[in-house]
Amino acid sequence: MHEDGTHNGEGWTRRERLILLIAAIATFAVSTVALVGSWQTGRNLTSYVQCQSEWNSFLHRALEARTNASTEATTAMDELINAITEAKSAEETRTALAKYKAARANQLQKQRENPLPPPPDQVCEI
Repeated sequence: MHEDGTHNGEGWTRRERLILLIAAIATFAVSTVALVGSWQTGRNLTSYVQCQSEWNSFLHRALEARTNASTEATTAMDELINAITEAKSAEETRTALAKYKAARANQLQKQRENPLPPPPDQVCEI
């Protein structure tokens, strides 16, 4: 080793080896933290996507049940209005009214049985 701290290529100085060791340990520590953070972020995103998928499925089933019941009630209302405006017999009008009342009761029951889910931002967390 020369007086100015350099060496003639025969090997690393003790100080240089210590600096390299510290740099290697620091690199390993930072890499480990980054890897763990990336893994955790991936898990969180996977969980969030799963939650969104379940929310969408629940919403679809609720809307489908509610829409079908609403369609039945609307059709029954149309038949009742036709029975009244076409001056059909009292019996036909009563039948149409009973059909509408049953369809409307079914619609309300389906709405109770199939509530809309809370918004996804209240259910799914990242």
